[in-house]
Amino acid sequence: MTIRIKILLSLGLLISIIASQFFYIHIVDKQKLNLLTEINFTHKATVHIGEIAIEGQKLRRYEKEYFIYIENIEKREKYMREWTSAHQSLQSKLVAIDIDDSGIWATEDKSNAGQWSKASNTYYEVMTNLNIQVKNGSINGTLKANSAIKDGKNAFRLLLNGTEKLLQDKLIRSNILLKQYNELVNKSNIVLLSMFSVGVFFALILIIFVPERINSQILKLEQAVSNISKGALNSPVPKVHSPELASLAKSIERMRITTRGLLQRLQTKKTREK
Repeated sequence: MTIRIKILLSLGLLISIIASQFFYIHIVDKQKLNLLTEINFTHKATVHIGEIAIEGQKLRRYEKEYFIYIENIEKREKYMREWTSAHQSLQSKLVAIDIDDSGIWATEDKSNAGQWSKASNTYYEVMTNLNIQVKNGSINGTLKANSAIKDGKNAFRLLLNGTEKLLQDKLIRSNILLKQYNELVNKSNIVLLSMFSVGVFFALILIIFVPERINSQILKLEQAVSNISKGALNSPVPKVHSPELASLAKSIERMRITTRGLLQRLQTKKTREK
């Protein structure tokens, strides 16, 4: 293999490694971006579901306060207004899930939100009817009121239990995504470090070892020429492995043999003349 080919191969391998690093970085960056996007979506969904759960708990708390002060018209009406306001806030958050097409919500999430909205409206209808009956005096006392709203509360448990479960699922998913992201970062660091090490190895070969190998062969030939010039014609020219230098080595070897033959003939002629 010629010196030129060796240099070109080493340079080609080095360029390939560098190109592979850039390609690998591009692929990893894309995977990181996808994971970060999903992590961000999951975080936003978790926060939103948490807000829905909080509004749901507010409804239950205002309902209890309403029952406690059912005989006190002022406080009863106050908690009914707060209950209605919390219900409106809850419904707006549920509707936001249905109309959101940013990719945060899965189809199953939207389906759940639709069922929760129906449960919330059922609860609203029962609570509103209860308040009307309390006002006209057909229902009085906490026990009767609590019994009258039983169906609405049972329907509303679908939302309370559903948000609790979905929150847990989103938190678990967040932890899985964060773990995947950290594993990807660690793995990519190891791969890039390995590729960098290989690149440095080939760079050293290209910068140090290839020139050193060429130089050592040239020095051998230089020494052979020096020996010939000093009359040391019995030692053959050392062999070299590079095709370019091998041709030069053969020429020097022919010169050595020719020179030795001429000197031997001259020596023989002088001997005969004596």
